[in-house]
Amino acid sequence: MQIAIISDVHENLANLQKVIDYCQNQGIKVMIGCGDYGSEAVLETLSKFSGDFYGCLGNMDHFKNYFEDLRARYNNLVLWQDVGEKVFDNISLAFVHKPEEAKALVHPPEEFDRAEYSYIFYGHTHKPWEEVIDGVHLVNPGNVSGNPYQATFAVFNTDSRQLELIIIDSLN
Repeated sequence: MQIAIISDVHENLANLQKVIDYCQNQGIKVMIGCGDYGSEAVLETLSKFSGDFYGCLGNMDHFKNYFEDLRARYNNLVLWQDVGEKVFDNISLAFVHKPEEAKALVHPPEEFDRAEYSYIFYGHTHKPWEEVIDGVHLVNPGNVSGNPYQATFAVFNTDSRQLELIIIDSLN
């Protein structure tokens, strides 16, 4: 199974549409978002994705104050305010917005009832990054907005556990 990982769209609908088109052309049926969509127009665009979308909100998603209304309006998008988690092909994944939140999930305080994750996806810095901390892969797919770094997203293959960084400007 392939999963597209996006972050930091910041209302760049043209680049987001390129990501969606790529996913649909490649048969990718799952997308994970790591926050900072920027506007409801982005959620509206994501709601047209033919697969399943799972995402958390970021610090620039000012619609957090009417989060439950959003969940009802875009019921084909599965949204979490802070930490999202999902299991695909027996691989436990989490997704958050900030890198410090991702690092905190590697060793959560005992009072939190959290699963042990194999991969934690995050955004916020806009810079693609991958590191392994105590056997947990922390991955930033970069940013869809194209600011200040080149616009990118990642594709994670659950069978091979390989990640591929896709440069959005290289897509037709």
